[in-house]
Amino acid sequence: MLYVFSTSLILKVLAQFLANFPSINTRAFTFSSYFFIGYIHLFTLGFMTVAILWLFYNFTRIRLSIFGNVSLFTGIIVSEILLFTQGILHFFNLPIIPNFQVILLAASTLMPIGIIYIMFYLFKSLSDAE
Repeated sequence: MLYVFSTSLILKVLAQFLANFPSINTRAFTFSSYFFIGYIHLFTLGFMTVAILWLFYNFTRIRLSIFGNVSLFTGIIVSEILLFTQGILHFFNLPIIPNFQVILLAASTLMPIGIIYIMFYLFKSLSDAE
């Protein structure tokens, strides 16, 4: 979990650094909104969600569902790869990913499945503790 958190933070800082160059910034945000959407998702999903789960686990010491965590992290990582790959393809005027929306929907479906498993496992752990 800490690895996903750290990687997200490093990628976020790298994206902010690259946005300081006017030529990259103008072209990236003019021709492709996928970079912007990917950046927002990277911060909210990759950084904040993982940080909250990590803090929850470390302060409560309640075990979280392994399947839920893997499903959530896989959904986050695959959706980020898809968004940034599509943005890079647009940036360099290359052919886009066929059926991009369907693939992104399939990857994004893993996130709520993971959250549901995490919540179910959490409620089960809390009811077993009583």
